[in-house]
Amino acid sequence: MNSLRLVFAGTLLLVLAAAGVVHAAEAPPLAQTDTPSPSPEPERPAETPAVAEDAAEAPAPAVSEAEPYAAPRFQEKIDLDAIQLEPFYEKLAAKAAPEQTPLTLEECIRRALKSNLDIQIVSFGALKSSADILAAKGEFDPIGTGNLTYTETEQQASSQIFAYGGVSSIEDYRARGQAGIQGKLHWGTQYDVSMLVEWEENTFNYFIKEWSGGLSLSLTQPLLRGRGKAVNLARVRIARNSEEAAEHQLRIQTMSSLAEVIKAYWDLVGAVEQLKVRQSSMTNAERLLTLNEKRLEIGTGAAIDVVQARAGLAARQSDVISAMSTIADATTRLRNLLNVDPGDPLQEKRIVPVDRPRPDDSEVRLDESIARALELRPEIQAAALAIENARINTTVAKNNLLPQLDVGGSVFQGARGPEKYDVFEGVRDRDDNSMSVTVQGSVPIGNRTARGQYQRSRIEISEAERQLEKVRQDIMLTVRMAYTAIETNRTLVESSTQSRKLQEVNVAAEEKLLELGLASSYQVLDMQDDLTAAQSQEVQATIALEKAFVDLRLAEGSLLDMLGIEFVPPLREPPIGFVRSVVPFVNKD
Repeated sequence: MNSLRLVFAGTLLLVLAAAGVVHAAEAPPLAQTDTPSPSPEPERPAETPAVAEDAAEAPAPAVSEAEPYAAPRFQEKIDLDAIQLEPFYEKLAAKAAPEQTPLTLEECIRRALKSNLDIQIVSFGALKSSADILAAKGEFDPIGTGNLTYTETEQQASSQIFAYGGVSSIEDYRARGQAGIQGKLHWGTQYDVSMLVEWEENTFNYFIKEWSGGLSLSLTQPLLRGRGKAVNLARVRIARNSEEAAEHQLRIQTMSSLAEVIKAYWDLVGAVEQLKVRQSSMTNAERLLTLNEKRLEIGTGAAIDVVQARAGLAARQSDVISAMSTIADATTRLRNLLNVDPGDPLQEKRIVPVDRPRPDDSEVRLDESIARALELRPEIQAAALAIENARINTTVAKNNLLPQLDVGGSVFQGARGPEKYDVFEGVRDRDDNSMSVTVQGSVPIGNRTARGQYQRSRIEISEAERQLEKVRQDIMLTVRMAYTAIETNRTLVESSTQSRKLQEVNVAAEEKLLELGLASSYQVLDMQDDLTAAQSQEVQATIALEKAFVDLRLAEGSLLDMLGIEFVPPLREPPIGFVRSVVPFVNKD
């Protein structure tokens, strides 16, 4: 407040000096001293009659003739038009937007859920995780195989064949077709089922077609490395956990974005209330100016009181313009959070917040808030999923330490005959059949790759557990800070309210003293400044209390429940169809 008084006094002095209130009179002629001067006395301009009279009335101080002294003189007449108020009123009228659009907090929240870019960006993470699940399951999709081969061969017969068979050349015509399905099961079992059909005609069978082929089935089962669902379904389980973690991250972002939007709304409300405080201060200054002008008119006041009142009013007009700029900045930030499109009423018109802070006297218990936060915060659940993923990776890495030992077997049934149907009948009747059993194993010497991966996976478990503990501590710290902010701002609201009431009484009393001639305009303006400061502090404390409650609900993870919003994960996008995925020359976007 002392600094404001100094600024006000300095401003007033500069205004008076610019208006010609203060000026310096020229010094009167000085009597020559007995001490001779080293140089002749310079010629002095002729004095005006007014200055000469002043010099005769007030004797000059004893100074040397070489350094004349100019005594300051003050005019008694004060310029009442030194401070112009009209330009400020013109600026205020130019900043006032004629068109307005109301906005409630509920509507603001709905718009944020629909249009906030941060929420939309994070929602893609959950959609990508669902696509990862589909890709992980694709490891167990069966694969269809097939091939067709046609061969023609003609070559000269050897001398032995020509000598004993009388055949000078050998011709062979062969066609082969095979189709099958192969894949992998959840237990690590690899299978391959195929059907082979071929025909052949050559010189030796007198170019009579001969059909052959059959059905074969082969299975390979790992006994050590790669055995079991825990290893083979690891990618699917990790992808599902990642999808759940992405949903938790989306919930976190939704709460954070809504909290940011709500606090931006309350900032706009606070800016509007601060404008009202500044306008009320300007109204008080206008009333004081009117009072001083009437007192000067009837002869009970001084001109300096009018000038001081006009200077105070000019300062308050500047405060109103500054408050309008603060509203514009708060409005721009809220529009950005809501992602308002061009042409929207919220973009073209001035936003007028409808809701106002309501006193919340509900008791807040720190222990209950901490317990609620440890239960509801999505960060804790996401950290627990990270631990589970690390353990899954450890299971896979531990299995990779084992040697490879696979057992396999295959069976074949088919036939050979002059007709193609003979092949299929041979599959049924097992005319031609065979079976085989295979055992295969390998042991990597050193096995450093698997050992290193297993060591890393164990370290990742410890890291994830420490991360969970850190998340718990950060959440408890955030809850405690929000709780402290609520208690502090409640006290500030109560104290600032009492201070505002006291300053209202002081301003009224000081204005009465001014009417009686027992106080000056400067003292009244000083009291009005104290009142404005108390009102501004009350608004700030009220808005800060509302924002502190929002921070507490965010820290607890109960913000959506408090707003009555049910969190629903984004719907999975349907993947591209199988037929469309395999048909060539189709735009798959």
